[in-house]
Amino acid sequence: MATTLRPTFSKEMTALVLFEDGTVEKMSFGPYARLMSTWSFMRLLEQLNVIESAQDLYDLIEETGRSPPKKPFDLFDPSHEDFHSSYDVSEP
Repeated sequence: MATTLRPTFSKEMTALVLFEDGTVEKMSFGPYARLMSTWSFMRLLEQLNVIESAQDLYDLIEETGRSPPKKPFDLFDPSHEDFHSSYDVSEP
């Protein structure tokens, strides 16, 4: 998957890769992909006031029989400032 997707990303088209499987942390999606664990993404949504509680959402996920790890992980290539700013979560 990483090999197929890597060449499709650029300054104009970046990606956010959400994952739960620890092996994804070691994969390279190139400089225009940000890797973030599901738990980190839920915490971000909570901090942005998109959801009330990351823990409450996690509890709902557990009710379905899944238990994603709560390992915080957020990785982007800091040498590509344009990529980082492409994740503009400010209000319009």
